[in-house]
Amino acid sequence: MKPVKAVITALKRLAMIWQPVSVRVVVKDTNVVLKGVNTSERNEAPMSYLRGVVSVKVNRSSVSLKEINVKFIGERVDVVFSREINRRLFTDVRNKIVDEMCSYTVEGHRLLKGTYTIPFQFMVDPTLPETVNTSLGSRNYRIEVHMDKQNSNNSPLKTPITMIRAPLDRSLVANDCVGAIGSWHSVMPYSVLVSSRVCQLGKPFDISVETQPNPMINCSGVVKSVRVLFVQKIKCPSSAPTEPYTLFNRQTLWMKSYGSPKDPYDPFRLETTIKIPQTLNFDVFPYTSNGENEDGSPTPELRISHYIYIQISMHPIFITEDEFIDDQPPLDEKIQIHTWDDVKDDLVFKAPVFLLHRDATEEHNLAPPSYSQVKPGKHNKPLKFKSLAWICSDGVYDDSRPPKYVR
Repeated sequence: MKPVKAVITALKRLAMIWQPVSVRVVVKDTNVVLKGVNTSERNEAPMSYLRGVVSVKVNRSSVSLKEINVKFIGERVDVVFSREINRRLFTDVRNKIVDEMCSYTVEGHRLLKGTYTIPFQFMVDPTLPETVNTSLGSRNYRIEVHMDKQNSNNSPLKTPITMIRAPLDRSLVANDCVGAIGSWHSVMPYSVLVSSRVCQLGKPFDISVETQPNPMINCSGVVKSVRVLFVQKIKCPSSAPTEPYTLFNRQTLWMKSYGSPKDPYDPFRLETTIKIPQTLNFDVFPYTSNGENEDGSPTPELRISHYIYIQISMHPIFITEDEFIDDQPPLDEKIQIHTWDDVKDDLVFKAPVFLLHRDATEEHNLAPPSYSQVKPGKHNKPLKFKSLAWICSDGVYDDSRPPKYVR
C-alpha cells in the first residue's frame, strides 16, 4: 500500500507543478469583527476592513490572462415556512447581502512566468448581519478570485470569511443591566436583576433576586427554589397568513432549593455568579441583527434571539403569630401568574440578552496599517509587479510593499 500512496502523492505534485497558473489567498484572519451590538451602536461604529493578498504563480513561460477579479460576496438564505393540508413546506429564498469587486488588468493580456502578489482591501459595513448557519436559514461571506483567461472558463477560488459581532468600545449596552420589579399577588414586592445584556459562551454573569414580605398583612410567599435557564429562539419567516415557524432550545444553567425561613417576614436575598458553558446540549448560534422596513417594522428574515429565564418557585402561606397555615385557597383568583412547566405560583423573569460569538472581544484593531506605513523587513520585501496594471474600486494603494501581516 505504501508504494501506491507514494505514486499517488507524486502524481498530485506533478499535477500541481504543471498547472499553468496556481492561485492562493492570504489573509491575516478570516474573522472580521463588526462593531456595535444594538442598532444605535452599529450605526455609530467605524468601518471594518478585510485585507489580504492574492498570490498568483505562473508555472509556464507565459499564459494568456485578461484580468484578475477579487470579489467580496455575502449571501443570505431565508427559509420561508408555509402550511398545506397534512404537511409543512420549507422553501429556500436566496439573496445577496454584498457583492463588491477589485479588478486587476493585465497589460497585453499575457503574464510571464513568476509569482505575483496582489493586495486587496474591502471596507465592511458594521450594519451587515453576522455569519450564521442554521436549519432555518444562513448568512455567509467569502472571497472569490476569478481568473479571466482567454478561451477558458475556470471555477473561482473561494475563501470563506466569518463576520463576528463585538461590542463598541466603551459600549453602553455591554455595561447595561436588565431587571424588573413587581409585587407577587399584590402582597409581596420583589426585584430581579441580570448584570449584563451582553453574554458570551464561557463567560459569567451575575443575577440578583430579592423579595420583601410586608409585615402589615398576614399573607405572603416563601421562595422554595430558584432556577436559571438559557433559552434560544430561532424563527423563520412564513408566507401569509401562516404564523412564523419557531424553534426553542433551553438548558438549565443553575438551580437551588430552599427550606422554610425561621421568620416568615424575613426578606429573601440571592446574589450569585453563573457561567454559561462553552458547549450546551444544543447547537448555539449568535444572535442575528436584522434590518427594518421604512415603517420601523422588522424585515421578514431569519431571527435568532436569546433569553435568560429566572424561575422563582413560590409557596403561598397565611401567617399567624407562631405558624404557617398551608394549603389555603389562592390569594386572588383574578391575578394572572406566569407559569413554567405547569408549576403554579411561579415568578418567571424573561431577560432578553445579546449572545455574541465566542471569539468576540472589544479589543480589535479595525483598521490595519496602510501599505505605505509598513517598512520592509525579513518577511516584508518590496514587490515587483510584472506587466500588471491594477485598479481597485475602493481606493488607491501603495503597491510597493505587502501588508505587514502577510507571511
